[in-house]
This record gives sequence, C-alpha cells and structure tokens, in this order.
Amino acid sequence: MPLYFDLGFGIGYTSVSLLGSSENVVLLSRGIGGTLAYEIGDGGFLSVGLSTDYRSFIQHSDLNQNIGNLRGQRWNFAAPTVVIDFHVFLIKLEYQTSGDYALTNTAVDGAEVSYSKLNGFRTTAIVPTKYWLGNKFLDRELHLGLQFEYLSFQNKKDSIHGETILERNLNMWQVGLWVMFVT
Repeated sequence: MPLYFDLGFGIGYTSVSLLGSSENVVLLSRGIGGTLAYEIGDGGFLSVGLSTDYRSFIQHSDLNQNIGNLRGQRWNFAAPTVVIDFHVFLIKLEYQTSGDYALTNTAVDGAEVSYSKLNGFRTTAIVPTKYWLGNKFLDRELHLGLQFEYLSFQNKKDSIHGETILERNLNMWQVGLWVMFVT
C-alpha cells in the first residue's frame, strides 16, 4: 500500500489580530506535527490524507490592555490534507477546522479563555536537503519546509461566561520553518 508519511518540528513568527483592529500581537511559535496520506495513482504524484500538529505560542510583543496576553497553545487533531510531489519539492495543503486556541494565562476575572470555530488553511513547500547538503545517508528523507498558515476564529469560550460569537474574528497568520522526515 503506497503511503506518504511525514513527521516534523518547526518554529515560526505569528501575528494575531481582531478583524477591524489596527492592533496586532506578535507571537513566536514552536510545534511538532505529522501527516499520513494515501498515494493516488502511479508515481505517487498526489496523496490525500490527514495531518495533525501541536503548537505553543509565546508572546513576543508588549502586552496590550485592550487585547491582553495571547500566550497559548493549539492542537489541530485532524486536518484534511493533499500532498503534491513534484520529485524535487513537495507542496502540502491543509484545510484547518479543528483545534481551539487555548490561552495559557487566565483572564482578569480568573476565567480560562480559548478561541474556537475556526476556518483556515496551511500550505508548506518542502524541499529535500540532499540538493544542497549532499546528504547521502538520509537521501530523500530529511527535508526543510517553509510554511504559511492563516486561521480565523469566530467564537470565544470563557469558563465563567460560556461561549460567545465574536463581533470581530480573531485572525492568526504564521510563517515558519520546519525540519521534516518524509517517507
């Protein structure tokens, strides 16, 4: 059975904003994730499957009283994924709809806060390291990936007040570098 599998870890720059607000919060992210997909057709050009990943975010910008500290974490437990293999590089496309963004710090009133009901996407351009490192030991397995992600959260969950629809979506975009093992 022809399968595509990757496992990787990465770091990134993340910007978070409320739609319509001019104030942005800068976060540094780190994460680990993987993909399992079934190759369709001959040659493994196209694969379809699921991706999962865990990310933690550390606030890098100054704290803002209007927005607060957005240090947090997110586990995307299942994202439909398409992998296109051009043999000299791969493109991985994910449709994101799962995984709340949970803040690490509680609100002033002691409530635990998370953001949910998201829509978004992630795309990763993946290149084998053998093309510039001449790595014969791992051949095509060790890759570097440049990743772009955009997420938009529509709801806010509060452990005291319950779940509410945001007047302005919480938007998060990220660019990052990933080291991956691909088989």
